[in-house]
Amino acid sequence: MNNEQLLLKALDIVTEATNKLRPFYGNVKGERKEHATDCDMVTELDRQTEQILFDELTKLDHGIGFRGEEFGQVKEGDRYWSADPIDGTDPFIRGLPFCSVQLALIEEGKPVLSIIDCIAQFQTFYALKGSGSWLGGEPIHVSERSLENGAMIFEANLRSNPEHIELRLKLRQRICLMQFCASGYELAMVASGALEAKVSVNGYGKSWDYAPGALLIQEAGGTVANIGKTSYDVQNCEVIMANPIVYKQLITDQDLPFGVS
Repeated sequence: MNNEQLLLKALDIVTEATNKLRPFYGNVKGERKEHATDCDMVTELDRQTEQILFDELTKLDHGIGFRGEEFGQVKEGDRYWSADPIDGTDPFIRGLPFCSVQLALIEEGKPVLSIIDCIAQFQTFYALKGSGSWLGGEPIHVSERSLENGAMIFEANLRSNPEHIELRLKLRQRICLMQFCASGYELAMVASGALEAKVSVNGYGKSWDYAPGALLIQEAGGTVANIGKTSYDVQNCEVIMANPIVYKQLITDQDLPFGVS
């Protein structure tokens, strides 16, 4: 089964998983994850949904591995699925419209197909490497706004790295900063042109938080690269994901630590 066929099958699987979640949107209890210091919540639905994704995706191709937020790497493989069963669990619990089901297929450290299914909006974003990014069958594109006219997400662990407070202030002087505590939604908004960028510097996310949106942005005409590099590896979560105009401004601003060596 080629990647285009896998995408079509995976879309059906993710859609079914999302439909099962919708009755519980804003109507479920959760708990803070062990050792969490922020809004990192989990529900039994997170675990159940990840199990559904694992079971159904494994049926498509037993040779493809699987890594998820809740259970980690449960099946090894040179290619693997990367899944976040409910990205934005806290918004999901509260009935805030920033939650999604995220999935990507990773090959050689890079996403080659991805899906972000926004639970509250009934919107499914998806991308296939070399074939563009789509929302409900219509192509999407990043914006052409600059820093001065733009809005972006800046994600950093300010508790463990107080120096990032100064960086946040510098960015606020250049661009409007927003935060939704849900990476899938944020990156879908960058890919579709509603936001201009997301930058993660020692942030809270893991590879499954960023990989689906990274491909969406790339295939929508954006630029994705690890900080200080010109390429993107999903295991490196220090990353800039932006439209080309903002990306160039960020890496060439001498007062910002994003230059490429």
